[in-house]
Amino acid sequence: MRDVSAHGSSAGTPADAGSLSTDILRHVSGGIVLVRASDALVVFANPAFERMRGYAPDELVGQHVSI
Repeated sequence: MRDVSAHGSSAGTPADAGSLSTDILRHVSGGIVLVRASDALVVFANPAFERMRGYAPDELVGQHVSI
């Protein structure tokens, strides 16, 4: 795993690219969860993953991956 957040984007500012990425992840039909490697906390879970696992929207964010 490598941190690519400092890299620029030819499609616009990094903030625009991050917003587009988040929008895409939210609309993917498959479940996606992103976990921060340093402390194993959930930083993002898309609605499909929340539905698959029975969690309310944003209930997982900030929780340890062991839940």
